[in-house]
Amino acid sequence: MVIIAPTNNALEFKLNGLKPWEFPNPIQDDDSDEKVIHDNLNSFLSGHVIKSIDSLNQNDDHLKSNIIEGTLINGESVLIKQDANTGAYQIGLNGGFVPVINSILTNNGYLFIIDDVLVHP
Repeated sequence: MVIIAPTNNALEFKLNGLKPWEFPNPIQDDDSDEKVIHDNLNSFLSGHVIKSIDSLNQNDDHLKSNIIEGTLINGESVLIKQDANTGAYQIGLNGGFVPVINSILTNNGYLFIIDDVLVHP
């Protein structure tokens, strides 16, 4: 399992003033709010968890990095690039890359911490 976790700073400043449970569907202040909040959180989280690794160890000699392609739970493709010289990781989505601030190897996968979000309002 690979989890890409935004920092608290990213959650505060990269979501246009919204919290992850406040989008993509608006909270109506009625009986539907519990389901809306649940669905919104699932939407946000599914864009930060890799469900499958599609290809391993693609070597990009020009960039001197190793690239792994995976699929997020929401179906989006994501790239994990590791610089061969420094060991630093970057997460790629929609043509851009975000540096990984910290990577933690766990018993069943990786946790990558980024100062950004992969799902925007």
